[in-house]
Amino acid sequence: MKFYFEVMPEDIHIFAFILESYEDCGVITTEKKVAENGKMASIVVANVADDYVDLFNKIVESLGEMKIKIKKLPDTVKSDK
Repeated sequence: MKFYFEVMPEDIHIFAFILESYEDCGVITTEKKVAENGKMASIVVANVADDYVDLFNKIVESLGEMKIKIKKLPDTVKSDK
């Protein structure tokens, strides 16, 4: 499954490192940079294995506790099938 997020550039490597530390869970790719309210952000895609979606959602929830700023983009969860 693919999940789309807006992530600050300085947080992408942390997001990717955490997700990829769970073997076979998923990987992060960057699609493009966007400017919003004078700040740069990047659109990233989390490609998550179907068996790991629940774990992935828990990982994303925990990022807020670590003060990593990510914003899930609405209506962009799509299946590869």
